[in-house]
Amino acid sequence: MSNLYDPSLPVRRRFIPKPSTDKQRPLGIAALEDKIVQRALVAVLNGIYEEDFLGFSYGFRPGRNQHDALDALSVAISQASSCLYS
Repeated sequence: MSNLYDPSLPVRRRFIPKPSTDKQRPLGIAALEDKIVQRALVAVLNGIYEEDFLGFSYGFRPGRNQHDALDALSVAISQASSCLYS
C-alpha cells in the first residue's frame, strides 16, 4: 500500500427508493480514506478561520447552531425592549 493519498478512489453508488414513487435516487458513499482526509482538512481550516469569525456568527461553526442564534436574538430583543420601557 502506498503512503500517498489517491483522490481518484471510486465512490460507491447505491440507489435508494424515493418515497411514494417507484423511482430511485442515487446515493454516493465516499471511501473511508476520503472521509479521513475531509475530516483532517475541516479540522485544519476550522483552526485557521475560527479566529476570524465575529462573536455573533453562528452558521456552520463547531459548537454553534441555530438554537444558539435564536437564544442570542431573544436575549438581545429582551434587553432592547427593557431599555425602551425603562
